[in-house]
Amino acid sequence: MPSLLYGAEAWYPGRTRLSTGGGHLRGTMVSTRMGSRIAKADKVINLATKGVLPVWRTTPIVANLRDAGLPPCEVALEHIRINMALRLRRLDVRHPLTMRLTAPGHRTQNGTRLRSADRLLPGAPTPDPTPPHYTPGCRTDPTQGIDKETAAASFNDWWNALSPNTVTIFSDGSESYDDAGKHVGYGYAIYQGQALVATGKGAINTLSHVFDAEAIGALKGLQKALTLPSNADTQRWLCIDSTSVIWCKRANASDTSQWAFLESHRLIDRHAVNIRWSPGHQGITGNEAADSLADAGAKSDIVDPGPTAQPTISGIGSIARSLAHNVTSGWWRKNEPTLSGGYRKWQLDYALKEPMELKLSRPALHRLLALRSRHGDFEAYHKRFKHEDAETHCPCGKAKTPEHLVFSFAPEKLEMIHLSRKRNTNAPSIRVSPELTITPVTAVGDEQPALRWLGVWIDRKLSFKRHVAERSTKALKVARHIKGLAGVRFGPPAASLRKAVVTCVQSSLLYGSEVWYGGRRKPSASHGYNRNRLVSTRLGPLIEKTNKVMVLAARRSPSCLATDPTEGSTKEAAAEQFNTWWSQLSDNTITVFSDGSEQYKDGAKLWAFLECHALIDQFKVGIRWSPGHMGIEGNETADELADAGANEGRMDDDCSAEPTISGIGTTARALADAVTTDWWSRYLTGLSASYRKWGLGYSIAESPELRLPRTLLHRLLAARTAHGDFAQYHRRFGHTDAEFNCLCGYAKTPEHLVFCEISQRKFHAWPAKPERPPSRPKEGRRYMSAILAHPKLFEDFLTVTQYFAINARAQQTRDLTSPGGPQQSYGLPRQNRHSLTAV
Repeated sequence: MPSLLYGAEAWYPGRTRLSTGGGHLRGTMVSTRMGSRIAKADKVINLATKGVLPVWRTTPIVANLRDAGLPPCEVALEHIRINMALRLRRLDVRHPLTMRLTAPGHRTQNGTRLRSADRLLPGAPTPDPTPPHYTPGCRTDPTQGIDKETAAASFNDWWNALSPNTVTIFSDGSESYDDAGKHVGYGYAIYQGQALVATGKGAINTLSHVFDAEAIGALKGLQKALTLPSNADTQRWLCIDSTSVIWCKRANASDTSQWAFLESHRLIDRHAVNIRWSPGHQGITGNEAADSLADAGAKSDIVDPGPTAQPTISGIGSIARSLAHNVTSGWWRKNEPTLSGGYRKWQLDYALKEPMELKLSRPALHRLLALRSRHGDFEAYHKRFKHEDAETHCPCGKAKTPEHLVFSFAPEKLEMIHLSRKRNTNAPSIRVSPELTITPVTAVGDEQPALRWLGVWIDRKLSFKRHVAERSTKALKVARHIKGLAGVRFGPPAASLRKAVVTCVQSSLLYGSEVWYGGRRKPSASHGYNRNRLVSTRLGPLIEKTNKVMVLAARRSPSCLATDPTEGSTKEAAAEQFNTWWSQLSDNTITVFSDGSEQYKDGAKLWAFLECHALIDQFKVGIRWSPGHMGIEGNETADELADAGANEGRMDDDCSAEPTISGIGTTARALADAVTTDWWSRYLTGLSASYRKWGLGYSIAESPELRLPRTLLHRLLAARTAHGDFAQYHRRFGHTDAEFNCLCGYAKTPEHLVFCEISQRKFHAWPAKPERPPSRPKEGRRYMSAILAHPKLFEDFLTVTQYFAINARAQQTRDLTSPGGPQQSYGLPRQNRHSLTAV
């Protein structure tokens, strides 16, 4: 939607406009001729809607838009115009768009798209861009995290203790509706000490909200309080029950009623006025008085002249939301009658938000939408579209309809079978209701059940082939999509694709494997010579099926806050502080130093921590960090005792003699590493000698080379596997048109990368270079192994030598200048120095 309707504010003026012509058309509304553009955009939205919903293609477009919660193009464009008009109300007077809203005097200029959008909403005081406003406590929560009841009690205690020289201004706003319409007003009550000295009330423009009334009421009360007799020691407090108004009074003013907040900032800063939250409707004297005054002021309809009588941004925002709602509901009222009676009877509303049903799985969502629209596997649908081969009746014998889903089945067609390992057992009947009892078919007469139950009797053990096949099929679709996202030179980084494989393919493929995978071997359950022997679990076909998906995906993947006990100190500084603190302890203070010969993760010895918690809470024990191995006397003693205890091998007869979770976790990791290592040792021998010579290890973790760009990663993997642009590879697969030799004349091999004259000319800039340029195969393999094992070195090497870039440019030159096309050889080794130099 953002891409489709980008810039619509510039080209969409609405469906109609005021005519600029003369004669009989003067002053009339004419079409803007936007129908063709809207129809073109509607095609895109309709297509996208069909992708969102699992519905049949014959489902009406209006139903699809309603069920997807998406707008048609015309509704979306009208919403954009309304949002643009609201945005114009928020712009300051010096904004270029605001200045263009003033008509120059020619009547034809009133028909511009900008001015036609501006006329959608009433005018209001435009906000003025002001610098940020900061006061003490502007970032402190007015409630301080206290509930209203506790805060009200604290406020009353504070207010009752105020001196007669302290002025408190209570203000409130009111917004109400009655038969006469909407009323918005404010009220304030001013106290000196606990004595009421002044009150005030009034109404404001009805195109506003209670937030505006409270902001204006606080300003009016403050202005009135500043006119009362006072002295230099008088303190003034604004007591407001709205936390949002307090935020804006202390910090930045909101766009709505900005003038009231800016004037409040000026008075608060000049007269050092304090602000305090007074929870509303909690029996606070000043709040209750201001509340009553606000209700009376709203119903008085006496509006002071000036900004108070003008609409506010929040009130205009309500008008904008109402206009947008009217556009949406108007479109629905216009198009709902075009739907079938089967759809309209559900009496569904239309709103531009995500319907709750979209959170269902797609199969369940398809059933629901088919029931709504009757475009699904129903008798009337099949007859309408002449589906002669469709099954139009339910197994119960009745026709398929949406309502048939909740109809009861015919009792004579309900059957049940009772399965039991015991012989000669009675098959109990099932009483569904007083009117319906189902008797097992095996308990009726002496005859055997019908042939349709034969499969139940002879069915073999439960198999997971279907489960693995379904999971593999789903994962295969994702794997193929990931494979198509990238090639050798294009696509996302390999590390990102690996994460996608692990997250989207592997998790889906191996879902539920804890149930069906019991290992490759199991103890035999039979007797005879197989008794107590390990036999195969026969899961090879299932593993092979999942392996195919993983291989395909791999081809394109290549609340409590914790407080730091160290308080940010280094061990040396903390040790010095600890020794100073320890030396000043009295003789009545006991310090317990403890250490262990091996550290455990948190929670590994859970019983020990729980017992420590109980003793610490019972005896009020303090805890302090004593940095280890820093010469602290108690630490060193505990360290020696811990080593001695570990070497002694004696264990107490309690929970300390049992294994811990962290120790078992180490065993689990060792088992997992053993499985991985065993697989690698078995399959490494099946790789070519050119791959094994690099001496690479195997771990199930993201390899650092996957962070390389795809082009460099391709070069690195090709050099490892010898499956790339090399002479031996091309001969093996019969690539007769390939270039076998390097530009220098030697055959292309993985090791030639370091022997080539192109690379050795830049030997001085090689990363991690040896003492001298490699000249023997053993030296070349040693350096190649080093840079292939460290991808950053390999990347730096190719950047310095430009080996592949120079060869590519030379190949392009030969293809352009050679009349016979690309050649396979360019002279003998060491006889091509001049051509190489020229290149």
